[in-house]
Amino acid sequence: MSIVLPPREVFETVIEPSQDSVNDSKQLGGYGLDTYIKTFCPPEGGMYMVLADSKEPMSTHPYMNAIKVNAIVKKQTLLLFQPFSKIFSPLKFLENYLTLYCRMTDSIYRSIPAEADGRIRIPYLKEQYYDPFCRELWRFLYHFLMNIGISEETSYQFGKRIATALQYDNAYREPLKDIFSETNKEKISRKEIKRLLNLFTERSIGLDVDKFSSAIKVLSWMLLIPKVNKAFYEALKKVDFSKFQQTKADKYHSLHRSDYNYGGLSWEVREAEYQKQRSQYLETLNIKQ
Repeated sequence: MSIVLPPREVFETVIEPSQDSVNDSKQLGGYGLDTYIKTFCPPEGGMYMVLADSKEPMSTHPYMNAIKVNAIVKKQTLLLFQPFSKIFSPLKFLENYLTLYCRMTDSIYRSIPAEADGRIRIPYLKEQYYDPFCRELWRFLYHFLMNIGISEETSYQFGKRIATALQYDNAYREPLKDIFSETNKEKISRKEIKRLLNLFTERSIGLDVDKFSSAIKVLSWMLLIPKVNKAFYEALKKVDFSKFQQTKADKYHSLHRSDYNYGGLSWEVREAEYQKQRSQYLETLNIKQ
């Protein structure tokens, strides 16, 4: 089975192998799919993977080493935010806490091993190649943290790491798109956040909801603080809320996922629709299933 990687140019950093460590394997190393056709990056941004048997391109291009280290980052991210549900911390502590988090994730991402071709691809992408959802969340976090008094550097780096964590984790990224598709920018409030969190909990099947929801509850509580509330809504004005919502392609691929009830529909209902659309698409290609 052939295995493929995202285009080399999408990464911020690619460490070339030394002459002695070059791997002569013909494998590209990465996300293995027999139906893989290509990965393309449109002028408006984002990165999409085209599969022979899929009607719509898949958002992002995950690859095995990035997924492995990203699982560690995801776990640490959820654990580090749990203390905020129990204590109130001053701004200086928050700055130090976020800086520590950035250093921790950086050490993990930079520990990624070389691929089959000998190159080490640090999972950070150039900003324009992130999924639109991830890129817009990065922008929101940057403005929000800046508005409450966190330094520009820490705000930027923290947003970048959250964007990177979700870039390689569709188990959380896609359900978030589903939830944001149930609302709009004008409706966002503490009451609406609580409603969306309840909806997320109801639709979740295989996700660790408790650790994730603790971070959302902290944000909801923080909105009671006038300065934080103002910073939140000022940051919200800076983003394109539609980028947080599902695209046509996202909705198509969510039909096949069994870890979350997208659109409030069971997997059985969605799977039947997925097979119907997939069969129709394959018929147009004259491909026998």
